[in-house]
Amino acid sequence: MATFRTVKRASEFVTLDKTAIYDSELSFKAKGILLYLLSRPDDWQIYESEIVKHCSDGRDSVRSGLKELEEKNYIIRTRKRDEKGRLKEYEYVVYERPNQIGLSNVGKTNIGLSNVGKSNTTNNNSTNNKSTNNDSKDILSDSKESDETATKVIEYLNDKAKKRFRATPGNIKFINGRIKDGFELEDFKKVIDTKVSQWINDSKMNEYLRPKTLFNSENFESYLNSAEANKQEEYNPYANVY
Repeated sequence: MATFRTVKRASEFVTLDKTAIYDSELSFKAKGILLYLLSRPDDWQIYESEIVKHCSDGRDSVRSGLKELEEKNYIIRTRKRDEKGRLKEYEYVVYERPNQIGLSNVGKTNIGLSNVGKSNTTNNNSTNNKSTNNDSKDILSDSKESDETATKVIEYLNDKAKKRFRATPGNIKFINGRIKDGFELEDFKKVIDTKVSQWINDSKMNEYLRPKTLFNSENFESYLNSAEANKQEEYNPYANVY
């Protein structure tokens, strides 16, 4: 499960940098989420479900706000690895100011030691460059892995639903969006198996056995929960289709 870790100056009060407050490119929803995240202690692990509990916005609204903060570099997403180097869940590091990887350390704290006001030596610059290169390699690796997973999902859908979808950017974006949310290949297979069993013999619903319907953010998790429940449920087959 993805976690959020805040990076800010320590204080008994919620004392924050004003950058985000006056950032005209941020919605008030995103600003509110950022202020909530930064109000938490540095060593807290904050889950998406906890954010949802503390606001009247729904899950999808919170997710869009988090995505906005990530796009504006107030949140940096990294993939965690276990002791054997295998990829695990994502970790989101939250900053008071937009963090440009490798370009700025303003407001960032590394293991309790602040870089603000501290001169950078040649050795430190070399270390930062190496770290930046490693980060870039990880980002490229994650992107390649996501695209490979997306291709496997398309192939599995084609096999089960007797379709001929291609791994185009338009189809892959729905799959990569759910991978970004932390879902894995087996989750996609469960959704495909469930909806194929329900829709493949329905002339009207068969056309919705497609990436746009199965893997969009509005439908995917409910379809997955239905699959994991492993039971026949009462449902409107024409709901939540696009």
